[in-house]
Amino acid sequence: MLAEFMGWFLSKVLLNKWNTWAEAIKRMPIFLSNSLHEEGSFSIDVLRAPDISIEEHLLLCNEHTPLVYQNGEFKRPVDFIRRYSRAYRGSFNPVTISHESIGHGSMFEISLDNVRKGSVELSDVVHRVKMLDLVGRPTLITSRNPLFVDLHKSLLNLGAGSMEYILGVDTFNAVVDEKYIDQDNELFFEDFDSSNSMQSARFVVVPRADCKVTSNEHSEKVSWKETEVEFPEVSSSAVRSGNLEFVSSRVRKYILDNNLYS
Repeated sequence: MLAEFMGWFLSKVLLNKWNTWAEAIKRMPIFLSNSLHEEGSFSIDVLRAPDISIEEHLLLCNEHTPLVYQNGEFKRPVDFIRRYSRAYRGSFNPVTISHESIGHGSMFEISLDNVRKGSVELSDVVHRVKMLDLVGRPTLITSRNPLFVDLHKSLLNLGAGSMEYILGVDTFNAVVDEKYIDQDNELFFEDFDSSNSMQSARFVVVPRADCKVTSNEHSEKVSWKETEVEFPEVSSSAVRSGNLEFVSSRVRKYILDNNLYS
């Protein structure tokens, strides 16, 4: 399999049959792509490639290769994950002053696959990541890990220790909704189970006046607490409707310069 991949890589990429990384990535034979990930035997390091765009970086993002974006460039996630014990997952469309307060000192995380909303357009993710960078937050970008249990296992594999995951109450309610839980897997919530002495993760829930935490057997089993941070209760949807006072000045300028949400 490795020989087949190298033949494809040399003829199609290095010999420049295709003009962009995006074209090469999209046209990689499915059997090669799947087999290489399953075997874990080969990877392409394009982190410093001068001609690869942000969108092309995102095309390479999967469960084996999450990305970190900070200070205008991509960096290796293993260099960041061990520094943080909190991750704030959200759509951040856009990042608001509320997000900034709640996520102070945390690593922000965006998934390319939303368990409730499906995949996010890469162009939209680029804008969101750039706006997060403007407020000084390192952003972890993941793919094929739409569930928190999968995200946590992925971070553990990259060297994370015990983690707290900040999330809105509506997202928490989705986490403990039976339709997103593998009922045949008794260890599904093992890392979040408050009765498990080896528990390595818990949720930090951001309350909202119009939404209460779901009470069921799953919410009672997992370890969670409400955030203790005071924050202005504003929404990204209000910003998308034109209330730009709910974002920082740099984000406001970015929205106007790029004609977003108009």
